[in-house]
Amino acid sequence: MLYLKRLRMIGVGLGTQRHFEAVLGHIRAGRIKPLLAATYPLAELKRAQTDFLSKQFFGNLVVLPRAS
Repeated sequence: MLYLKRLRMIGVGLGTQRHFEAVLGHIRAGRIKPLLAATYPLAELKRAQTDFLSKQFFGNLVVLPRAS
């Protein structure tokens, strides 16, 4: 399901299939939303890496592989 909808879940290391399905249900219902600190186009990957290494952000940094 994640693959077909081009979704990714990173950082999950514990839990059962049932737990995973429950988390997906919360995401689909909009009860869980990622906290984005910044987004970068792929052309600004170096800046994204610099910002990541600075550790001066709260949330996720996202690099977009192409314009959406």
